[in-house]
Amino acid sequence: MELRQLRHFISVAECGTFSRASEALHLTQPALTRSIQTLEDVVGAQLFTRVPRGVALTPAGDTLLRHAKLMVNQASAAKEEVAALEKGTAGQLEIGLAPMFSATIIHDVLTALNQEFPGLSFRVTSALFSNLLAGLKDGTFDVVLSNIPPAFDAPDLEAHALFNTRSFILAGASHPLANEKHVSAEALQQATWAVVEQTAGGDALPQVAQANGFSIDTPAVSTNSLSLLKTLLLSGKFLSVLTEHWIAEELAAGSIKRLATDGTPLVRTAGVITRRTPSRAASAQLFLEKARTFAQGMPA
Repeated sequence: MELRQLRHFISVAECGTFSRASEALHLTQPALTRSIQTLEDVVGAQLFTRVPRGVALTPAGDTLLRHAKLMVNQASAAKEEVAALEKGTAGQLEIGLAPMFSATIIHDVLTALNQEFPGLSFRVTSALFSNLLAGLKDGTFDVVLSNIPPAFDAPDLEAHALFNTRSFILAGASHPLANEKHVSAEALQQATWAVVEQTAGGDALPQVAQANGFSIDTPAVSTNSLSLLKTLLLSGKFLSVLTEHWIAEELAAGSIKRLATDGTPLVRTAGVITRRTPSRAASAQLFLEKARTFAQGMPA
């Protein structure tokens, strides 16, 4: 099994047709077909099946794709790290970031690492939790900074708990509930909600709703834009659940209020998640050590 064959296989899987994949690879279609057939002989299974508009992965192909992406990314990372060491630099670290954590320790960590290791560069990608984990598993990311679900269990990943976050039910200062001494479950049930779109990783709203005795089946607005959520809160028309560090300035200024409810704050664990065998082990360890240092100043 050669890396070249795996790259060909990944391209066909992503393009959906041999013709588009051959164009993307700058390879003739007969040569690409031979490469895939050779790979099928090596693994002993058919990887694609014909469909009306191209090809689709077989169950064996779907399984191989997960491994192929990791192997290709690991090989690329190894090449980069060796080249970086030869040049006396430390290469590039791929960081996955849950959107809510762009206002926490990440800027301190990156600033400190840049000052101490100027040859180390970073690419930071913000994504939902499910995509962050998928990126870790296939080698797209080396480290992830996010919430860690209570029952987190992934054999190939390792979670490093660093600090706690506190989430509250929030409203803009002009919202009718903003200055209530106690907000009832009925009032929360009838309110208009705007929430973070999150399909995995422990969405805060269901937990807060359960703790406060109400339910929200279909929020008025679901979005992955935290900036939009903040704007909607400031309008005074919506409620939302966010961690306090994301809206710290607005809380201090009084433009956003924590609602007086029974079931908040929701306290969750946050930290760094890595693969147990990271491709850029030295750089990933540096990131984790710096994150631990700056996390000491946050709630335990």
